[in-house]
Amino acid sequence: MVETAVKEGHAAIIQTAAASQVGRMVLALANERGIPVIHIVRRKDQEELLRSLGGHIILNSESKTFEKDLQNEAKKLKATMAFEAVAGPMTGLILNAMPPKSKVLVYGALSGIPCADISPLGLIFQEKIVAGFFLYSWITQLSFWGRYQVTNSVQRLLAKGTFHTAIHAKVPLEQASAALEAYQKEMTTGKVLIIPNSEK
Repeated sequence: MVETAVKEGHAAIIQTAAASQVGRMVLALANERGIPVIHIVRRKDQEELLRSLGGHIILNSESKTFEKDLQNEAKKLKATMAFEAVAGPMTGLILNAMPPKSKVLVYGALSGIPCADISPLGLIFQEKIVAGFFLYSWITQLSFWGRYQVTNSVQRLLAKGTFHTAIHAKVPLEQASAALEAYQKEMTTGKVLIIPNSEK
């Protein structure tokens, strides 16, 4: 997604679910490339987490001034690209706050409901776009050399520690159901690894 933003010449990015594992990777990659990002979270502890990781502009969607703050920051930074993992009304809220000729890439649906509140006037008269993003489809469109470059870049970032997936717990297979329920309630703390035959 960051490669797409760079290739299309977007000056800044907005991302939802910014405290997620993907969100943290976007933060690290954008910081490395000097791309401003507006990070959207839901809780105070997530704000603090992102600040500790080098996030600068962090907005809490539960704040009373969230919509106004988002509009102001998007206008100031000329943020014309958004990475959207929530869906529901959040998609329209973000797109409506962005400048003309903006694009929202939807790559998740954490809300469990369809994208909503998208202004048709923005799509028609401001040339705004809502599109889906699926990593597999993006990779298959690359040339052999392009795939090699992406793979090499990701391996380099993993080796440097720029990309890191937090692991909250490792559980045996028989505890998988309970572990997944707990993970769905609190995803920010990290992934849960299910270990078959853990007694061995």
